[in-house]
Amino acid sequence: MLMGERYKLITTETRNYVRGLYGRPPAPIDPEVQKRCIRDEEPITVRPADLLDPELPARRKELEERGLKYTEEDLVSYTLFPQVALDFFDRRDREGRPDEEVAAIAAALADILFAEAATPAQAQPEQVGAPTTSNWAISGRVDHHNRRSVQWRY
Repeated sequence: MLMGERYKLITTETRNYVRGLYGRPPAPIDPEVQKRCIRDEEPITVRPADLLDPELPARRKELEERGLKYTEEDLVSYTLFPQVALDFFDRRDREGRPDEEVAAIAAALADILFAEAATPAQAQPEQVGAPTTSNWAISGRVDHHNRRSVQWRY
């Protein structure tokens, strides 16, 4: 308590908590404290996420306006990380996507080779399937390798 007055300086986080942006508090908040924190604003009594507008339709429209072919995974990536995803899409489209038939054959071959290499005596409990590397990691490695700088270690 400074200068004889309590709750004179209220942080944004406290104001949002009292307003209900972090969900319902575990115990009721003193009405006087609530009025002091949020003034004339109404406290939120519903789930805070219900007040947000849906993002996916707007992001889907943006990708279509850019003329990009995308998968549902691409849409989610773009929604979460717009600039990073656009850079990734550009690099992927420049370098070309693998032909689906070739990719399926390569995956089947990798499964066969992995199954042959993993005999019951050598198999580890955590080795359920063939190890996979995401396109994001591959993209970073290729880009980093092309720049001839320090290699990524994953």
